[in-house]
Amino acid sequence: MKKMVIAGMLTVAVSLFADVNMNDGKTVDMLGLEGIKSKLKTLDKSAAGRWYLYQAQYAKYKIVREDEFELDGAIEQAYTDLVTRVQSAETFIGKKSELRLGSEFSKYDFKKEQFPISLMSKNSYVSFGGDSLVTSYSREGISLSFDNVNEAYAVLPMKKVDAKVFMKSRKDSRGNVNRDLTAKYSYIIKSIHTPTDNSIEKCQVNFNNCDDLHEIKMVGHITKLEILDENGKVLHTYSNYK
Repeated sequence: MKKMVIAGMLTVAVSLFADVNMNDGKTVDMLGLEGIKSKLKTLDKSAAGRWYLYQAQYAKYKIVREDEFELDGAIEQAYTDLVTRVQSAETFIGKKSELRLGSEFSKYDFKKEQFPISLMSKNSYVSFGGDSLVTSYSREGISLSFDNVNEAYAVLPMKKVDAKVFMKSRKDSRGNVNRDLTAKYSYIIKSIHTPTDNSIEKCQVNFNNCDDLHEIKMVGHITKLEILDENGKVLHTYSNYK
């Protein structure tokens, strides 16, 4: 079983240098649609039309649902609209994004002169919810994992003299140490896979089971990792992440 990093740990800050804002539900919806691009030719047109009419054009669905002729025409048009939207959308593959996760530093390693820190592992993923097409229940929306996690970087290097000062700055008047940090991942989107057998292809003639897109897998490639303190100051950077 994969270890999941809860999306709620994400900080709300979004970098101006990121092409893709994963905290925006509409963006997550479009990512989900991109994941079906390669499947458009094999999808059942009627099921796909029903699904898109119900999910993306619900107001129209309510108007035409009692008239089977209008409904049939609306389903055909909805399929065309779905294909047009997916094929005309700018691709997310190769785009840059950022992920900020809560982290902590552990006891100082005096021999190696570094603090071990908690970061994503090779089996970790973070989930995001969408706005209307991808489920808003984040745990079942898009799961982001990385293909190049290097667990050797799960340390905060710091000379002993500097570490002593750093530790002092993190203590309160009662001697409690605030060990919270933020890990900022810069990454490139490499692939998106959206299953359709649990949503679009299940959409029945009576519009039962026309579920939101969910259980989507997105893979990113880390290019840089920054370790930040509680005020957002960069403590260490792993550039040219490998």
